[in-house]
Amino acid sequence: MKKLLSLWLFAILPLCALSQKIQVSGTVDLSNYYTKAQTDSIISKLAMKPTDPAGPVTNPPVGLPVCKRGPRPDRVFNITSTHADVLWDGDEVFGWDYSIYRGTERVAFGSVKPVSNTEQITYAGLRPGTYTLSLSGNTCRSDVYSIPFDVPDVNSGTGGGVSPPPVGITGKKHIYMGLTGYGWNENDPDGLSPEWKESIESFLNLEYNGTRFKGIDGIRVNIKWFEYEPTKGKFNDGILKRIANYCNARGLILNVAFLPYRREFEIVNGKKVYDTMIPDDHKATLASGKRWYAEGSIQELTTYLTYCPSMHSKVAQFEFKRAAKHMAQFLKANCNADYMATVTALTEEFQLVHDESPTITTGYSNADLEAWRSYSGGQPPVYQPLVWGEPDERGNRKVISTDIWEFADILKSPVGKLWGDFQTQGLRDFHTAFVQGVREGGMRSSTMYAGVGAPSGVFNFSTKLDKIFSAGSADQPDIIYSSEGDAGSQDSKLMATDLNIGTFSGSDTAIEFDPDDISASQQRNPPLETDLNGNILYTFGRSFFIRGGDIIHFAMKYYPPKIHQLSEALFKLRTEFLDSNSGMTGIEQGSPVVHTVTEYGMQEFRWKWSNSGGGLTKQVKIILK
Repeated sequence: MKKLLSLWLFAILPLCALSQKIQVSGTVDLSNYYTKAQTDSIISKLAMKPTDPAGPVTNPPVGLPVCKRGPRPDRVFNITSTHADVLWDGDEVFGWDYSIYRGTERVAFGSVKPVSNTEQITYAGLRPGTYTLSLSGNTCRSDVYSIPFDVPDVNSGTGGGVSPPPVGITGKKHIYMGLTGYGWNENDPDGLSPEWKESIESFLNLEYNGTRFKGIDGIRVNIKWFEYEPTKGKFNDGILKRIANYCNARGLILNVAFLPYRREFEIVNGKKVYDTMIPDDHKATLASGKRWYAEGSIQELTTYLTYCPSMHSKVAQFEFKRAAKHMAQFLKANCNADYMATVTALTEEFQLVHDESPTITTGYSNADLEAWRSYSGGQPPVYQPLVWGEPDERGNRKVISTDIWEFADILKSPVGKLWGDFQTQGLRDFHTAFVQGVREGGMRSSTMYAGVGAPSGVFNFSTKLDKIFSAGSADQPDIIYSSEGDAGSQDSKLMATDLNIGTFSGSDTAIEFDPDDISASQQRNPPLETDLNGNILYTFGRSFFIRGGDIIHFAMKYYPPKIHQLSEALFKLRTEFLDSNSGMTGIEQGSPVVHTVTEYGMQEFRWKWSNSGGGLTKQVKIILK
């Protein structure tokens, strides 16, 4: 698991100067920030009418209004010879016709009155092969939108897609390098911090037994929202283009970890220009009543105040989705781009932000409290117990300590569980908006989480991963990424992989290795110059791949002069798993662990997995419910 980046590093490294239409299931356009109750009332008015494959397709009368948007098919998945699921997009489209073509011949047609943004279409026994699906509105006038899809040959063992269907670079394993926490540098000709470029070049120029090769095939750059879009609609695409050019010149895939961080103000021509995109009462607020800032206890030492929006803020969800879509579109047009992830913690995990030393949770902005009143039916908020110090000379008081275990006990009560579920729902809504924006921009989306089933779930509300990341729904991300595991506990990386595969069927899975994970000393936080043990990387990397894992990441800062110590391990992993499937020997399968999360904090599936034999040579899938 990643260690917390030093806060002083955040202060002294430049955070160079950086949106979203909320879309829920259905065809409701939330550009006016409809509440869930409003959207539910609209969707409930729609009714599903069975499709008649043999009947005519209704052409809308000329007098009908023009469809605002769509109906546009985004993806076709769960395909069989008689039916398929269609993920589609539209606005004020309450009925659409579909036609299926093989070449120029129409072989099936029907109509749908949708109740969600995923609908099933039926047809009569299509033979295996490639077809085209076309949609057009029948309650409003629209263009005809088409997308190809393949009906699988059931005898060949090929599938017909899964939910959610991945977008972008799929069907191949990767080894990426993450520029953890940083990377973006507007003053560099390549748009990247020089210290990170040194590590990239070291990974790209490895040698084993006289053969030169690339140890990585892509990078992930950490970009904060205020860096990319300092003011609304003003995107720093020029800097992103520099990074894209750097990757293109080296044959690297470019990925992005996009943080929803904004600054209270920027300095422009010596004057403060305040950020007005997110209202003050929609910014993450601590249980102490103070606004959360990424600078933490040293915020007085920095020029800027960097905040994170409330996860329940519909304004923030809308704006961040808009920015994510724009970035995804730009990346796809300018480089070989694979995925975008969003994270809220400096250590690149998606969770409720909180203060450290003492630990103080957020979730108490006015936007949160208004959402809570509606969610709970008017119950009072659940506050974390705090111990306050004596007032200073100005009468200000600070929190001097907290008892997180007391808070854990509170979260076991009925109203405490409801509070936890409420915070989980906020995380889900924010992440879902991001996933939709990225996919609309044409890229794959990814999660990033840590401490699966760990005690930290009490204060960062990351326990119910299946709910946060929309398991089993069309909004499930395309990649499930865990930073689990550390020096001496690398088995946790395999446990997280088994959970990701078991709970998020159809998505790719990813893990990471920090320098201390594969250090020769196997001590936490070793010196930067410590030797690396490639055998650990190969042993656990191999087990990750043969159990169905897809992407290995290097995270945190590697010391460039030591990277060559990983040459043999990386050469073997590439040869056996990236460049061929020769290493896919299979792995023993144990009985899955099915676990229902009933409270926040430590979860017993962590030891059930190991007690069932989960480890290097045996896979025990974990299914969260």
